[in-house]
Amino acid sequence: MSVLKNKFGNNLPFVVLLAAAFAVHLFLPLNWADDSIFANNAANYTLAKFLSHSARPISDAFTYIFAKWHFLWRIVNPFVLTAFAFFLAKLIPVKDENRLKINWFFAVSVVYPCMAVVDAGFIATTVNYMYPCLCALIILNILKKAFEGKKIAFWQYLISIPLTAYATNMQQLGAVMFLVFVCCVIYFAATKRFVLYTLFESLLFLGGIAFALYLNTVGENNRMVRETARYFPEFLELNVFQKAELGFSSTFYNLMMYPHFSYAAFLAFTGFICFCSFKNSEKAAEKLAGTLPVTATAVLGALSFVPSFSLGYKGYSLDKAVYNFAVIPYLIYIPVIAAILFSLYKLLGKTKFLAAFALLFVALTARMIMGFSPTVWASGQRTFFIMFITFIAISAMLIDTFKDRKNA
Repeated sequence: MSVLKNKFGNNLPFVVLLAAAFAVHLFLPLNWADDSIFANNAANYTLAKFLSHSARPISDAFTYIFAKWHFLWRIVNPFVLTAFAFFLAKLIPVKDENRLKINWFFAVSVVYPCMAVVDAGFIATTVNYMYPCLCALIILNILKKAFEGKKIAFWQYLISIPLTAYATNMQQLGAVMFLVFVCCVIYFAATKRFVLYTLFESLLFLGGIAFALYLNTVGENNRMVRETARYFPEFLELNVFQKAELGFSSTFYNLMMYPHFSYAAFLAFTGFICFCSFKNSEKAAEKLAGTLPVTATAVLGALSFVPSFSLGYKGYSLDKAVYNFAVIPYLIYIPVIAAILFSLYKLLGKTKFLAAFALLFVALTARMIMGFSPTVWASGQRTFFIMFITFIAISAMLIDTFKDRKNA
């Protein structure tokens, strides 16, 4: 191991991840969930036929290729998984002395959202969620150069075009990336700087969003019409405020009241915040704040197994979803959110807290956007992908700060 460490340095975790991924990918089953459907369609349809009525032509083209020739996915995906961990780790600033340990953390932790939360099948989920997010991570690493005062090369503008095109195939991601770059344009304008890349990407993402909306809503048999009839018949009757509320409440329902992948991730995240609060603080109020989120999540998760427990929610487990507004859960969600933000502020300090707050805001916005889709419940746990990555990034920031305080 010491020889490998000397050869690869801080990148050793990613080398190990790539090797392990290659070994595991040889045996992963690719004939279940949506993968089996796509494999059957790819075997019987041409690419043009496969993409007809598609609202995500770029990612669906890759789905077609991988569903038709599984061995290609088994070769390509380990590289994509490793690149995902690498660019995510590169994006999060940590101290040099902690870099190797943080890289190990990223190499291990990204396996959960990228390879465990695959409720649509390995190929379908990775191509439609991990791949677009990798494109976004590369774009954000280019943007990072602007904040460091470095010049963005012309070739980086060029590669950003296909990366943005793929990223916007995941509509959630396209919307939040557009928001991120608009905020960057405003920030640089306020600091009397003009960064062409921020305006360039803002326009690219805006165009991608417009194209995605066109593919989803145009035509008599468009995706919006099909999925509304199938999953959420009353969806078109909801106003914009109800859809926003649906996005928020469905997010925290899954995080705190529905024991599944998103619940496990949130429980682990809040549990780690609680651990850090007890290790880094001697004040009772800070320890209490750190304890509240994980305790509330654990209790609600346990109560969810009681058949009569609902807190006012109804209709979410039905084949045809219905909308209802429940007040009581908000009396739990709001204090939990406040406790998380308070704990992060105390643990990270003002500057890093602002970064963590921005990450959480983007993650919540990305998931709330699902409230504007009739598949808000039907799309499953994979719609929390961006939120999972945010939990990992903030946990790395906490680890970096914790090590710093320990050595201080």
